[in-house]
Amino acid sequence: MIVAPVFFFAIFAMIDGGLLLYSINAVDQSTTIGSNSIAGLGLASNADIASIQKMATAGLQTTSLVKVTEIDVQELVTNATKDGFSVHADGTPQIQTGCAGGPTGVDGPNECINRYTFSGSAVVATDAWSSCASSSGDPSQCPPWPPSVRNVVNGLSSFVALKISYSYRFFTDVGGNFNLTALKTFRLEPETNAS
Repeated sequence: MIVAPVFFFAIFAMIDGGLLLYSINAVDQSTTIGSNSIAGLGLASNADIASIQKMATAGLQTTSLVKVTEIDVQELVTNATKDGFSVHADGTPQIQTGCAGGPTGVDGPNECINRYTFSGSAVVATDAWSSCASSSGDPSQCPPWPPSVRNVVNGLSSFVALKISYSYRFFTDVGGNFNLTALKTFRLEPETNAS
């Protein structure tokens, strides 16, 4: 009598734990694919949108257990030695500011963050420039940090962070929702040689 509830609790806990680990791994793998795609597309005006669509093809999706709430492409502050990016005392990357229309955050107003919402394979631009996206039909043309102005020449390469915010709901509904993030930082490699 006492063994059955404990046995089923253990079985469902293993199922929930396995689904959680699988979901975390799937989002992390999709983030890696997205960061590789952004790095590879460089100055292409549709780099962000195309990369998010590649992540969707690779398995990033909103399901009954995982809900992707936001995808951010962030310009990071290059450190003094220009061989990496600056970080805060807690180790989080410092975001570049000065991009018109960018959000206000920890690093100040006009942070260089392109924010997207994601549902299925649809990608929607958010923040102040979303009206620009709806009028032009191409959200890659007017984000705070357009891909076409990113530094990808020798000595001036931009450092980028791709951040996916998502929530996970346990299959058995015993643990509530967990809010999680996946973050990949990378450098845009030079595409042309500076003379």
